[in-house]
Amino acid sequence: MSRADELATVRTFGAGLKLHEDELRKQIDTEMAPGDRRIGMLPDGRKGGRITKSEPELTVTVTDPEALADWLVDNYPDYVKPVPKDWAVKEIEAASKRAGVPCGPGGEMDIPGVVVEWTKPQLRVYANNEVARAIAAEMPTIIASLALPRGEDDAG
Repeated sequence: MSRADELATVRTFGAGLKLHEDELRKQIDTEMAPGDRRIGMLPDGRKGGRITKSEPELTVTVTDPEALADWLVDNYPDYVKPVPKDWAVKEIEAASKRAGVPCGPGGEMDIPGVVVEWTKPQLRVYANNEVARAIAAEMPTIIASLALPRGEDDAG
């Protein structure tokens, strides 16, 4: 097998693994609650890695910088030029995150142009790097032994 053949095999195999991983992620994501942690085991009983699902995090997004700028001109004129200054937006984001609602730097509630919402929990998978390195070292042997299924478009 040439190095080009090996690379094409790795790329194709990787694409298949990615498709399978994506399907597994969808299934496991529905099974886990935010904050859950699991250990994934390899077929030989070794620890394969960790799977976690994050807690939702409060995020703040300035959705209408012009409306925010208009409000700031009336309430905090030193905070704006034609658009809110970067440091002012960061301060408003921090104040809004602390309050859990759109909030001005002085505690004013429901200021325009800012949305506060929770992020969707993210599923994270952490590989066992020691095992991954061992697998990578054995990849030429693994690739040579693959009996890949034939597809309709073998050149594809």
